[in-house]
Amino acid sequence: MSDDDLYIRQQIVRDRLRRTIELVERLMAGRQDWQGRDYHRHDLEVMERLPAEATDTERKAALLHSVFDTRAATPEDLLACGVEPAVVDVVRLVTNGPGVRGYAAYVQKCRDIVASGNRAAMRVKLADMLANEGHPTNNYAETIAIMRAGLTKR
Repeated sequence: MSDDDLYIRQQIVRDRLRRTIELVERLMAGRQDWQGRDYHRHDLEVMERLPAEATDTERKAALLHSVFDTRAATPEDLLACGVEPAVVDVVRLVTNGPGVRGYAAYVQKCRDIVASGNRAAMRVKLADMLANEGHPTNNYAETIAIMRAGLTKR
Protein backbone atom coordinates (compact mmCIF):
# COMPACT_ATOMS: atom_id res chain seq x y z
CA MET A 1 0.00 0.00 0.00
CA SER A 2 1.45 3.36 -0.98
CA ASP A 3 1.71 6.27 1.43
CA ASP A 4 -1.10 8.02 -0.47
CA ASP A 5 -3.34 4.95 -0.19
CA LEU A 6 -2.61 4.68 3.52
CA TYR A 7 -3.40 8.36 4.07
CA ILE A 8 -6.70 8.06 2.18
CA ARG A 9 -7.63 4.95 4.18
CA GLN A 10 -6.86 6.71 7.46
CA GLN A 11 -9.00 9.70 6.45
CA ILE A 12 -11.96 7.48 5.53
CA VAL A 13 -11.74 5.73 8.91
CA ARG A 14 -11.45 9.04 10.76
CA ASP A 15 -14.47 10.47 8.94
CA ARG A 16 -16.51 7.40 9.90
CA LEU A 17 -15.39 7.71 13.53
CA ARG A 18 -15.54 11.52 13.77
CA ARG A 19 -18.23 11.55 16.51
CA THR A 20 -16.18 9.25 18.78
CA ILE A 21 -13.01 11.24 18.11
CA GLU A 22 -14.79 14.45 19.08
CA LEU A 23 -16.16 12.79 22.24
CA VAL A 24 -12.66 11.64 23.24
CA GLU A 25 -11.25 15.11 22.60
CA ARG A 26 -13.91 16.62 24.91
CA LEU A 27 -13.54 13.99 27.63
CA MET A 28 -9.75 14.11 27.67
CA ALA A 29 -9.40 17.90 27.30
CA GLY A 30 -6.69 19.25 29.58
CA ARG A 31 -5.16 15.83 30.28
CA GLN A 32 -1.67 14.85 29.18
CA ASP A 33 -0.13 11.45 28.54
CA TRP A 34 3.23 10.27 29.87
CA GLN A 35 4.98 12.02 26.97
CA GLY A 36 3.38 15.38 27.81
CA ARG A 37 1.06 15.32 24.77
CA ASP A 38 -2.66 15.98 24.75
CA TYR A 39 -4.04 12.65 25.94
CA HIS A 40 -6.40 12.18 23.03
CA ARG A 41 -3.35 11.94 20.74
CA HIS A 42 -2.38 8.73 22.54
CA ASP A 43 -5.92 7.41 22.03
CA LEU A 44 -5.68 8.17 18.28
CA GLU A 45 -2.31 6.42 18.16
CA VAL A 46 -3.78 3.32 19.81
CA MET A 47 -6.56 3.26 17.21
CA GLU A 48 -4.04 3.62 14.40
CA ARG A 49 -2.02 0.67 15.75
CA LEU A 50 -4.96 -1.69 15.29
CA PRO A 51 -4.70 -4.03 12.31
CA ALA A 52 -6.18 -2.87 9.01
CA GLU A 53 -9.09 -5.31 9.36
CA ALA A 54 -10.14 -3.91 12.76
CA THR A 55 -13.84 -3.31 13.20
CA ASP A 56 -15.42 0.03 14.03
CA THR A 57 -16.20 -1.39 17.49
CA GLU A 58 -12.48 -2.02 18.02
CA ARG A 59 -11.56 1.41 16.69
CA LYS A 60 -14.07 3.17 18.93
CA ALA A 61 -12.95 1.16 21.95
CA ALA A 62 -9.33 2.06 21.19
CA LEU A 63 -10.27 5.73 21.11
CA LEU A 64 -12.14 5.45 24.41
CA HIS A 65 -9.83 2.97 26.17
CA SER A 66 -8.46 5.52 28.67
CA VAL A 67 -11.63 7.28 29.79
CA PHE A 68 -12.42 5.03 32.77
CA ASP A 69 -8.86 4.87 34.16
CA THR A 70 -8.56 8.67 33.94
CA ARG A 71 -12.05 9.06 35.41
CA ALA A 72 -13.05 11.20 32.43
CA ALA A 73 -16.25 9.16 32.08
CA THR A 74 -18.16 6.19 33.43
CA PRO A 75 -19.76 3.38 31.43
CA GLU A 76 -23.10 5.07 32.05
CA ASP A 77 -21.75 8.38 30.69
CA LEU A 78 -20.63 6.70 27.49
CA LEU A 79 -23.95 4.94 27.01
CA ALA A 80 -25.77 8.27 27.59
CA CYS A 81 -23.58 9.80 24.86
CA GLY A 82 -24.76 7.14 22.43
CA VAL A 83 -21.71 4.88 22.53
CA GLU A 84 -22.74 1.34 21.62
CA PRO A 85 -22.88 -1.21 24.48
CA ALA A 86 -20.41 -3.49 22.65
CA VAL A 87 -17.85 -0.66 22.63
CA VAL A 88 -18.42 0.05 26.33
CA ASP A 89 -17.95 -3.66 27.08
CA VAL A 90 -14.54 -3.68 25.38
CA VAL A 91 -13.48 -0.50 27.20
CA ARG A 92 -14.51 -2.10 30.52
CA LEU A 93 -12.41 -5.17 29.76
CA VAL A 94 -9.25 -3.23 28.88
CA THR A 95 -9.54 -0.74 31.75
CA ASN A 96 -7.07 -1.42 34.52
CA GLY A 97 -9.16 -0.05 37.34
CA PRO A 98 -8.08 0.59 40.91
CA GLY A 99 -7.24 -3.06 41.59
CA VAL A 100 -4.49 -3.16 38.98
CA ARG A 101 -1.45 -1.74 40.74
CA GLY A 102 2.01 -3.12 40.17
CA TYR A 103 3.51 -5.37 37.57
CA ALA A 104 2.06 -8.69 38.74
CA ALA A 105 -1.46 -7.24 38.80
CA TYR A 106 -1.00 -5.86 35.28
CA VAL A 107 0.21 -9.22 33.97
CA GLN A 108 -2.83 -10.86 35.58
CA LYS A 109 -5.11 -8.24 34.00
CA CYS A 110 -3.68 -9.13 30.58
CA ARG A 111 -4.19 -12.84 31.29
CA ASP A 112 -7.79 -12.09 32.31
CA ILE A 113 -8.42 -10.28 29.01
CA VAL A 114 -7.09 -13.30 27.10
CA ALA A 115 -9.18 -15.65 29.25
CA SER A 116 -12.29 -13.63 28.39
CA GLY A 117 -11.84 -14.68 24.76
CA ASN A 118 -12.80 -11.17 23.64
CA ARG A 119 -10.60 -10.64 20.59
CA ALA A 120 -11.57 -6.98 20.32
CA ALA A 121 -10.33 -6.35 23.87
CA MET A 122 -7.12 -8.27 23.14
CA ARG A 123 -6.48 -6.20 20.00
CA VAL A 124 -7.14 -2.91 21.79
CA LYS A 125 -4.96 -3.81 24.78
CA LEU A 126 -2.15 -4.93 22.47
CA ALA A 127 -2.39 -1.70 20.46
CA ASP A 128 -2.26 0.29 23.72
CA MET A 129 0.86 -1.53 24.89
CA LEU A 130 2.53 -1.05 21.50
CA ALA A 131 1.69 2.67 21.61
CA ASN A 132 3.27 2.85 25.09
CA GLU A 133 6.51 1.08 24.19
CA GLY A 134 9.39 3.16 25.42
CA HIS A 135 7.55 4.19 28.59
CA PRO A 136 10.26 4.98 31.14
CA THR A 137 8.82 2.83 33.94
CA ASN A 138 6.89 0.08 32.13
CA ASN A 139 8.24 -2.91 30.26
CA TYR A 140 5.53 -4.45 28.11
CA ALA A 141 7.52 -7.33 26.56
CA GLU A 142 5.85 -10.05 28.66
CA THR A 143 2.32 -8.67 28.38
CA ILE A 144 2.66 -8.05 24.64
CA ALA A 145 3.66 -11.72 24.28
CA ILE A 146 0.65 -12.78 26.38
CA MET A 147 -1.73 -10.75 24.22
CA ARG A 148 -0.19 -11.97 20.95
CA ALA A 149 -0.45 -15.58 22.13
CA GLY A 150 -4.11 -15.01 23.02
CA LEU A 151 -4.81 -13.63 19.56
CA THR A 152 -3.28 -16.68 17.87
CA LYS A 153 -5.70 -19.02 19.66
CA ARG A 154 -8.85 -19.85 17.75
